[in-house]
Amino acid sequence: MMVWLRLWVGLTGMAGFAAAIGAWWNPSSPIDTIYRNIAPSHLLASPMDEASSSLVSRLYATWLFLSTVVRCTFMLSSEFSLPLAVVTLATYVVAWVHFAVEIFIYHTVPLKPGGQAPLLVASVSIGWMLWYLMAMRSTRKAEYRKKAKTKERPKVKCVEIQQLISIFAIAVGCVAFGKDSTIPRSAQ
Repeated sequence: MMVWLRLWVGLTGMAGFAAAIGAWWNPSSPIDTIYRNIAPSHLLASPMDEASSSLVSRLYATWLFLSTVVRCTFMLSSEFSLPLAVVTLATYVVAWVHFAVEIFIYHTVPLKPGGQAPLLVASVSIGWMLWYLMAMRSTRKAEYRKKAKTKERPKVKCVEIQQLISIFAIAVGCVAFGKDSTIPRSAQ
């Protein structure tokens, strides 16, 4: 199952990479493909709007590149890494929150198959990553319990027991007879 999850994460990372290239190459690409509920008349009313549209597109592309790097790192990692898995999960959570807000609050993304796809991919990815993290947690717990059961307890040597008994006897003597009873009379 881990192989399929890694392939899924890698596939979503590569899709993000392609979208980032498109957003950098053509600043209107995010608006043409995802944010289709924004009226074209409001987009380029002034040169300032054109500059801000390009800036937003570049920021969108930068986010996509960052999430692509994190996701591809997760895909290519040879061992389980909890911090990497949590950061990968966080990229999907941020994407899900963003698209949910854009769909249900700002209404800039249409609730059509093109607009639902990012939300669906993020939802599936979050569920799968959470399942993976819980499975890894239970596996780690089982390994820890197995090690704890098979681990032999260290044997206490007789010398250590005798030293403990001596320390205990001295402590009892101090408490029972007062601190002065342990000090030889010649030292007083």
